[in-house]
Parts: sequence; C-alpha cells; structure tokens
Amino acid sequence: GQGEATGNLAIGFADGVDWRTSLELRDVDPSYWLAELPGQLGGTLNSQGALRGKQLEASVVLAMDGRLRGQPTRLRLEASGRDARWGLPSVSLQLGDNRIQGSGQWAETLEGQLRLDMPALGQLWPGLAGRLTGDLSIAGTPAVPQGRVELEGRGIGYQDNRVQQLQLAASLLDGERARIRLTANGLQAGDTELGQLQL
Repeated sequence: GQGEATGNLAIGFADGVDWRTSLELRDVDPSYWLAELPGQLGGTLNSQGALRGKQLEASVVLAMDGRLRGQPTRLRLEASGRDARWGLPSVSLQLGDNRIQGSGQWAETLEGQLRLDMPALGQLWPGLAGRLTGDLSIAGTPAVPQGRVELEGRGIGYQDNRVQQLQLAASLLDGERARIRLTANGLQAGDTELGQLQL
C-alpha cells in the first residue's frame, strides 16, 4: 500500500510559519500510484524551515533504500535555500545498474551538473531497452542561462520502436541561439526500417 510514516512534526505560527519534521518511512510501494513501479522502499525524511512575510527558508534531506522492479534502489537528496538563493548540494539515484548523480545552485548565478550512466534501461520501465550515458550542465544567470547537453545511446528501444545508435549534442551559450546536433542511426518502427536521422 502507501506505506507508513512515523516520527515528529512540529509547526509554529509565531511571526509567520515555521516547521521541523523528522520522519521514518517504511514499506512504501510506488505501485500504489504507478503500477509499473512495484517495490518496497524505506528511509528517512528530515526538513525544517520558516516562512515570514515573503521570505522563505527551508532545508530537506531525504534518504531512501529498497527495491523497485526487483532491482536494488537507493535515493539520496539534499536541498536548502533562502529567498532567491537555493542549492542542491547532491542528488543521486541508483536503480539496478543505472545511476544518476547531480548537484546545482540557483542564485545570482546558475550552476548545475547532472551525470547519467544507465547501461540497463530495461530495468527502469516495462518495454524499455538499451543503454544511455550523458552529461548536462547549466551556468550563466537566471536572466541569461547557459547550458550544455551531451547524450549517447545504443540499442535504445521502447516496445516496437528502436534506434541502434543515438548521439545528441546541444548547447545554449551567452548571446547565442541554441545549437543542436542529433544523429540517430538504425531507426525502426515495428517492422519498418526508417534508416538514419540527422539534425
């Protein structure tokens, strides 16, 4: 079912709203909300913060372990911020052989990185197949963001649709339009061979 949560939750209303919570989560089965993700997860959630006028300050630390779709699963997340400055010191997700790791910051300047290493897409979702690796980064400012994306995939498929090899490189640099380079080889939809796509 939905699982259970035990712990402490304190809320105050003096000079605004503030909270502090420390919860232990047990027997959380995501298939209660999404049938394709059966499993059992447990862990801890700690958060505290305050809202006074228009000023918000908050922090959260989440740690979950267990199994999803029969694969060992581990999630770690830390985030905190105040007013217009927010940070994500670390986030990591492991499901079977697949891993996602990243960090980021939203303030006067932007900073962020995300690394994908997913050699077994079939472990993530029914009908998926293949492997995908890549990097994403952001920089610049909220008004003038910059970013880069590089992805490479092999044998990627969903149900009857396949692409033998995929390469994507995209960038958004200061004062420039977005640049995108996409190459997909061995495209196939069902029994129909579609060949190659280049952008």
